[in-house]
Amino acid sequence: MKTKNALLSILCLLITSLYSQEESFILTKSVKLEMYDLINDKPFLNKTKVARKGWKFKIDHYVDGGVIIRFWPWNSSKYDDEFYQEVKIVGKKKKYLPIYFYMDDATFDNATEEYVIQEKEGKLSAQVGVVTIPIKLRPSNDEKYESTGENDFNNDRVGQLIRPFDFDGGFNLGLSLGLRYDFDEEYHFIVVGGINIASEKIDNSVLRRIKVEENLNEASVSPFTGLILGRGNSQVTLLVGWDYLSGNIGDNWVYQGKPWVGVGLGLNIFNVNLGSSKENKENEGS
Repeated sequence: MKTKNALLSILCLLITSLYSQEESFILTKSVKLEMYDLINDKPFLNKTKVARKGWKFKIDHYVDGGVIIRFWPWNSSKYDDEFYQEVKIVGKKKKYLPIYFYMDDATFDNATEEYVIQEKEGKLSAQVGVVTIPIKLRPSNDEKYESTGENDFNNDRVGQLIRPFDFDGGFNLGLSLGLRYDFDEEYHFIVVGGINIASEKIDNSVLRRIKVEENLNEASVSPFTGLILGRGNSQVTLLVGWDYLSGNIGDNWVYQGKPWVGVGLGLNIFNVNLGSSKENKENEGS
């Protein structure tokens, strides 16, 4: 119950952060902007970037004499590395956090205008792509080891959980199928599913009635399904899947056939192609 409540809390927090209402603006001319240090609340010294006409951005907050902004994300663009920074998520690097910029009031008044999302009828489309999961969680259960005899090799684990909580981070689920619905120019959701083949690390701590002399890497098959909510290139996901190993190892693996949950917030969690996205093309104005 505690694990389920924690997962629901995480998902609600991710959805709230993704779908918070913010106005978008567009540059009507190219301008030079100063990078902004959020920690010390001031512009970085001698760190500027040229933002091009047609690029869209959102206001993060207001300061004396101007505003602090962040640009819409790009997908596999040469500008992505300049305007978004990499951070480590469970040991893996992911493009995740925007770089913030200071824009003075004069530039905001003379070189920008409000960008209005164009309303349109919902559009349904089938897609093939790769799903990347920042965090994969395996919930625990209440079943514990019990002694079944004097020579039972599980005697040293009596009282311990048979299937403890476990998590992995930073992996993809390979080729996936998705049914996408676009509400308008910015918001969408995707029902996604597929079958993934991965490698599982096996040692005696995750085996019930047998022992192995050395740690193994066994191939697993994992059917999965779930929902991805998106705003532009930013997406939040909740997936559920089941892992299966073959043979005697699979029969004694404590996670065999048990559900796992994948959660995450990031850019292009469901990556359809490696080319430019709609937002990328719109942002790369002349």
